[in-house]
Amino acid sequence: MEIAMRGYCPRCVRPLRARPRHRHRSCVLCTMKTLVFNPRLRFSAQQLDDADELISDGGIIQVAPGEYRTVSKDGAYIYATTATSCTCKAGRYGRRCYHMAAARSVA
Repeated sequence: MEIAMRGYCPRCVRPLRARPRHRHRSCVLCTMKTLVFNPRLRFSAQQLDDADELISDGGIIQVAPGEYRTVSKDGAYIYATTATSCTCKAGRYGRRCYHMAAARSVA
């Protein structure tokens, strides 16, 4: 813990550019590695549960490499979904949705 308070990343011990606001703050490279290697960290627990349910119910179909069609919870709508975008209401406003979490899990 003492290393992080002196301005070093607790994972790789690189010096931080700015003083950390939180005790367990890591450098930009370690944060990016964590998010790249585990993209499910970007979604809430509820979104991940809904994504797992969507996958298990067969509500996601691949139509092209990296492009999927997903079904809404009530089954009334079908959305065009990729790992970074979706045509659902949340996706149109630039927010993450469980359809994108499902697409990332399947990919």
